[in-house]
Amino acid sequence: MENTERRGEILPLFSAAPAMGFSYDGDLDPMVEYIKTLEYQQEVNGNAKTVDRYVHKLEGLKHLEKFFLDSIHEYARVVCLTEHEATIQQSWVNVNCPGVEQPSHWHSNSWLSGVFYLASDSQSGSPLTFHNYMKNFAYHFSSPSDKFDKEKNRFYKDETIPDTYNPYTSSSCDIASIPGNLIIFSSLQPHSVAINETKKNRISISFNTFPKVPFGNDTQLNRVDPFYESKNWTFSLCDYWWFV
Repeated sequence: MENTERRGEILPLFSAAPAMGFSYDGDLDPMVEYIKTLEYQQEVNGNAKTVDRYVHKLEGLKHLEKFFLDSIHEYARVVCLTEHEATIQQSWVNVNCPGVEQPSHWHSNSWLSGVFYLASDSQSGSPLTFHNYMKNFAYHFSSPSDKFDKEKNRFYKDETIPDTYNPYTSSSCDIASIPGNLIIFSSLQPHSVAINETKKNRISISFNTFPKVPFGNDTQLNRVDPFYESKNWTFSLCDYWWFV
């Protein structure tokens, strides 16, 4: 019998920033009814979004802000190893009607992003798909579910054999869209939503964040402080003759 005992020690190198899930225990129905009163605009390629891009400040949704901020802080503490707080910038409601998808994208000018599900088919609703931008290996090997049909001369997936998710080799990862769940992730992480093949609207709230200012380090020359004003920066080149 082959000895499958691991002899080596895995030494982690780099990793894509993980997503983190949080569960909201409040009532979703009043919020679902409230967002029906909002105005929406349909994107050319993708879902419909609210015209208002600061929905976390609206009367019917503002109670979510503390839940969002607490979850962001927990992600920053556990994943980024910082107690630095963030502020929610823009936020909006997404509506994916049946037959609608959202192409792959990422969020610029943001630190952490989040998506909170208000309505979706928990079993067969379109998941949030994260795409791996790291290329670890140059070769691809078949999985146990990859089978070959000799009569049809083609490969196919055996759905009875579940694939084992491997974070080192997978090109994507799906996270279910379960109402009441909040997913926090790095804004640089590419993600998409597959076609909604159910008869139910997939409704979510998305938001972007920015670290509270000031942040960074003076010594390392990466400090961000928009409120800093120096009174002694005006000088003549003659005062620094050693420049010449």
